[in-house]
Amino acid sequence: MKKDPGKSFLNRFRDTLVAAARITKDQGIASLVAQSIEKIQKRDFTVIDPSVYSKQYQIQERSKYEETWNSVSDTLDNAKMSVVGYTNEDEIHRQGVRNADFVEKCVQIRPSDVVLEIGCGIGRIGKILAPRCSKWMGTDISANMIRHAAQRLKDLNNVELIKLSKVGLKEIRDESVDVVYCTVVFMHLYEWDRYTYVKEAHRVLTPGGRCYFDNLDITSKIGWKVFTDGLLLDIDKRPARLSMISTGEELETYAMKAGFSDIKIHRWDDARVAVTGVKLPLASSSGVR
Repeated sequence: MKKDPGKSFLNRFRDTLVAAARITKDQGIASLVAQSIEKIQKRDFTVIDPSVYSKQYQIQERSKYEETWNSVSDTLDNAKMSVVGYTNEDEIHRQGVRNADFVEKCVQIRPSDVVLEIGCGIGRIGKILAPRCSKWMGTDISANMIRHAAQRLKDLNNVELIKLSKVGLKEIRDESVDVVYCTVVFMHLYEWDRYTYVKEAHRVLTPGGRCYFDNLDITSKIGWKVFTDGLLLDIDKRPARLSMISTGEELETYAMKAGFSDIKIHRWDDARVAVTGVKLPLASSSGVR
C-alpha cells in the first residue's frame, strides 16, 4: 500500500517535538511543544513560529508581578534583600530617611495630608513618612510584602495597608488622597504599567493633590551601568524583575498625558530621575487620557 507522505512527515515532526519536549528547559517552548503534539495527533494544527511564542511568554512572565515578588519575599530577610540588597535595619533606616526626605521635599508633604505609596514593599519609606502626615496608606501587589510591612509598622497608628489585586489602584476611591508617590518601583514594571499607575494616581488624588514617580535614569552614570549590565545577560536568562531604566522625558510624558500640571523633572546622585505634578480642578486640566 502506498504511504501517505504527508502523514509520514507529520509522524517525523511529532517525534522531533517529543524529543524536544524531553530536553528543553524553556517552559514556554515545552508548553508549545505539548500543544503541537496534541494537534498533530488530531490532525488539527496551524504553523506557529516558536520564537514568537517564546517572546510572548517572556512578556507574560515579567508581567506576573505578584508571583514574582511573592517568590522573593517569603521571609522578612529575603524581602529586604530583594528590595534593597541588605538586611541591616540601621542601614535600611538611614537610606529610608534619605529617600523619604527627597520625596517630601519634592511634593511638600504636610501634617494634614493623606499620603499613598505605590509599591510600599516592607514599609521602608512609609516608616519615615507616616509620622509626618495625617494618614499614610501603603499599597503593594505582593501579599508577602504587605505582611512584612504590617509587622514593621505595627507601632504606627495612622497606617493603612492595602493589597492590590492587579496593576492599578482600583481599591482606592476617587479623589481621596492628597499625595501619591512611587519610588524604586518603576524599574520593575513595563512602560504600559508605569503609565497605568500615573493615570490612577491622577484619579485618586484630590484637586490640588501632588504626585511623585521616579526610576533609574539612563542618562546617568549609574543608570547606564544598570542598563549595560542587563544587556550582557543572555536574553533567556534575564530575570523577571531585572531593573529597567527610564528617561526624564518618559516620566514627564506619562504625567502630561495623565492630566497633571506644573510638571517638573528632578535628577540626583547621578542615578535617578523623578517627575512631580499637580492635579488641578477639572476645569483647569488639559491632559490626554
